[in-house]
Amino acid sequence: MYRWLALASRLDVNPKNPHFVLRPVEIQPLSVTRYFSYHFECIGPDLLTTSEEILQPGHYAMFAKSIELNCDISIFTTRMPTFKDDCFSELPIFANAVLLSSIHLGSFNQSFCSANTRNGSIRQVRKRDGRCIITGTTAETLKTTWIVVPTFGGIVNQHYPAFSDKNDDSEWYNVKNGVTMRQELADLFLNNDIAIDVDDPRKLCSEKLLATIPTYISLPRNVPKELGPDLQMFRYHLKWSITVNGNAGDVMDYYDRRELSSAIDELLGEEEDEMAGPEDPMWQTEIGQIIMAWLIHTKRTTLIGDE
Repeated sequence: MYRWLALASRLDVNPKNPHFVLRPVEIQPLSVTRYFSYHFECIGPDLLTTSEEILQPGHYAMFAKSIELNCDISIFTTRMPTFKDDCFSELPIFANAVLLSSIHLGSFNQSFCSANTRNGSIRQVRKRDGRCIITGTTAETLKTTWIVVPTFGGIVNQHYPAFSDKNDDSEWYNVKNGVTMRQELADLFLNNDIAIDVDDPRKLCSEKLLATIPTYISLPRNVPKELGPDLQMFRYHLKWSITVNGNAGDVMDYYDRRELSSAIDELLGEEEDEMAGPEDPMWQTEIGQIIMAWLIHTKRTTLIGDE
């Protein structure tokens, strides 16, 4: 969990020695005011960074190690596009980028490489993998897909200085950025619904529970370094998948500004004593619950209750 929080964070958090600890808490609302007053109590010990136990359902808060305050790290909260979303984007920035009409590795824009190079990359990846790297099967229809879609090159370089210059197309359009999977799994992989955690060890993380997914990953081994899949690419794919699936989304994805402003005015009023009470049925509506969540979120730092 610490490592995944570090991956999802905008900060350079050391997952082995983070500046915060996670503790299970019980949230206790106090009153409905303009900023929604509440406090929480710790109900269990710190989660160890080395723990391999399954995280139990419940509420958890971050606490700075030096002081008894809850501690937020900066995490993306708006919805992020999946690789597939980005590929089909009509934004001008992607006009000359990769356009995937299918999930094939060879379907990228002709301007980046010749057909011979493209087909050669597909053949190399297929020959190297030999089968679906997730299920190990050769019987189903197989597809060759990117690990990181080349349109994300600039973002990857921004967060991973280990990658070379973002203008170096050869880093993205080669066999190390390709893997072979069954058709339906390749679709899920490109859409960030499944990811491979190469550091834990070769574990598959999935937002889609599929009976076809085993507990192991058969990544190609004993292949020349220049042909093996790039582990940094897998790490970035996991980072992006956590961000895509871990965020609740932005309220503007569902309501326009006028609808939201109207609901806020109705629930909060102009003065504190005009705020709708907890019995108001509008708090139970979808937009009311979103506004309540926003009020809670504005309480970024809260002292632990003594009682």
